[in-house]
Amino acid sequence: MKRRQRWKVLAVVGLVVVASLAGLWIAHTINVSEPPGRSPAPAGAVVDRLQLGATLTQQTPLTETLPAALLDKSVGIVGVSLSGNGTDDPEPSPGVFDWSSLDSRMRQLQSVHASIMMRVFEAPPWMTGGVPKGAVRPRFYHAFAELVLDSAERYPMIHYFAIWNELMGYRSDPSHWNYVAYTRLYNVVYSTLKGFNPSLNIGGPYAPFPPASVHSRESTIVGPWGALDQNSLDTVTYWLAHKAGADFIAVDGRTAFPSAVPSDPVGATTMFAAVDSWIEHQTTLPIWWTEWYARSPKLGSAEWNALSAYALIQLAYSGASSALIWDSEFEPGRSTATPGLWTAGTQTGTALTPVFNVLRGEMIGTEVRLWSPVAGVEELTNPGHFVAIDLTGQGRRISVLGRTVELPPYGIVTG
Repeated sequence: MKRRQRWKVLAVVGLVVVASLAGLWIAHTINVSEPPGRSPAPAGAVVDRLQLGATLTQQTPLTETLPAALLDKSVGIVGVSLSGNGTDDPEPSPGVFDWSSLDSRMRQLQSVHASIMMRVFEAPPWMTGGVPKGAVRPRFYHAFAELVLDSAERYPMIHYFAIWNELMGYRSDPSHWNYVAYTRLYNVVYSTLKGFNPSLNIGGPYAPFPPASVHSRESTIVGPWGALDQNSLDTVTYWLAHKAGADFIAVDGRTAFPSAVPSDPVGATTMFAAVDSWIEHQTTLPIWWTEWYARSPKLGSAEWNALSAYALIQLAYSGASSALIWDSEFEPGRSTATPGLWTAGTQTGTALTPVFNVLRGEMIGTEVRLWSPVAGVEELTNPGHFVAIDLTGQGRRISVLGRTVELPPYGIVTG
């Protein structure tokens, strides 16, 4: 594709006043260290703004027919990648293009009535010095922005762009992520895309929010998950102050690293609400969870499902605007990051699908309440619909909206 001379990046530099964390509002106004069964009555109602999405990864082959009817009912956004996680490098050498895998992904999505978000990652190795998933070298910022622009021109059905992924390549020093270099790259890509089409929705910094480890810095935001990594907070703070612009703020998070199990799996899921609360003290931008993981596959599939559902309804209640599930196609026996949204090779949903359906079809745009009617049970309700989850593994009989509901151990019931 013929390259054109682009205009210079316009940087808008502002100041961000970091709000005090005293009195931090956490999910349904409770202390994150308390166990389930906290509220004797429903907490105050909030408007559910959560738009749900599913990201297609290498778990979903390009040749596969998607479960279009299931996706149309459960999600409004489908995520794809510029390169990696199921698609190939579209510019393997300077000026030489191969759009075949992305073309296949877009054809695959023709049957699905959802908006498309592109995760703008990975950069071709010739832009990163040969480092896989590495940072773009400054002299190639504009070349990378041109590649992203080429994709926007080629695929006008893509309306959302999340720039980069988890600061990969910019985290070589675990004690201090290079968010300055990332923000410079972001600004070049943002300005290039907006110059082409101002109506495109663009966000960053796609900062990961994992629990702090021995190789990172603990922040003062603590809970059953441990402590948030100060690098995550610093990244968001710097990006907000120095970005050229944004339509949403992209983050991801997990309650534990893949090889670990939280010591308090239920309490650890309150991390998502804690992050939402902290972000809302920094910005009014819509919060997009481009990935979210209630890590507990080692604890059994039923418990993993219940914890994932609980994380999702907390996101709906705590002000998030979007949440995309990773590895949305689940294959039993294969290593996956989430319980998925449908079972591989079928049109059959997983245990999370009814939760997606109720949140998308019945609750978005309505006032919802999150509370615990009895210890170990969590409910998200609006005047006519509900999601109820048993988090104890014991099962419960409860009354929801005038109905008697039998919850099996780690059961999820919707209505």
